[in-house]
Amino acid sequence: MPTLEDAVAGIGDGATVMIGGFGGAGQPTALIEGLVAQGARELTIVNNNAGNGTTGLAALLAAGRVRKVVCSFPRQADSQVFDALYRAHRDHLRSRYDLVVTEVSVRNTRSLRAHERVGFRELQRYRDSTDHWVIVSWDWT
Repeated sequence: MPTLEDAVAGIGDGATVMIGGFGGAGQPTALIEGLVAQGARELTIVNNNAGNGTTGLAALLAAGRVRKVVCSFPRQADSQVFDALYRAHRDHLRSRYDLVVTEVSVRNTRSLRAHERVGFRELQRYRDSTDHWVIVSWDWT
């Protein structure tokens, strides 16, 4: 592609975009900045993490262009944009809902820690035919 604009021109609203790199290392920051400038919205981002600092993926999140993030490591020490979006999500929905309930595989310790860090608490553990699970809730009352 001759330009950043050309590289991101075909990414439309609602697209799923997989971004390489591990945190800031190897992340295609210039391409992400091109995507911010291009304007696509309601994106699903597949990445190792949910952004760090205020550049790259964090800038895309802060610009309000991302609908969903699929990642294996949602939080690191400088994930302030991700944390702020989590709090904003809670503040926006707490007048309609008292709590959020979800389940996480016991083997996914990173996800369990991330859920706990933002306020989820364990309700129950169970086992099905595929895995051991933890049911967690985030009380908004």
